[in-house]
Amino acid sequence: MVELGVRAIIRNSTGILLVKSVRGLKQGTWSLHGGKVNFKERPEDAIKREIKEELSLEFDPVFVTYKEDLDLSPSQDYLTLFFAGKVIGEVRYKPDEIKEYKYFPLYEIRSSSLEISLGHKDILLAQIEGNLDKSSTG
Repeated sequence: MVELGVRAIIRNSTGILLVKSVRGLKQGTWSLHGGKVNFKERPEDAIKREIKEELSLEFDPVFVTYKEDLDLSPSQDYLTLFFAGKVIGEVRYKPDEIKEYKYFPLYEIRSSSLEISLGHKDILLAQIEGNLDKSSTG
């Protein structure tokens, strides 16, 4: 069975938002924020919910790409949908979900020294080189 996940590419004037999660596959590593899509939930609604619940931001998602992760976990395959979009509000994160957050400037995202988990760096680099959707600034 394939688990459906969602991730948000959130950008402001200083960079792209990455988080370190408290638990899960991306625990303790930088990644794009997101989560799982619930049964009968639209992916757009799932990413809005995740961003609202765990970062206290309103998010207006636009689908940009997807990634298949068929070997991430021995018991589960994943299909992850990536959304860019504008946010409203200031980050107020849930410490039981998120350990740390930071807006990384584009030069740091491109840097070989910055490790970003789950293949999210490849997604970000492709989006940056493709002129990250203008709707993601805000």
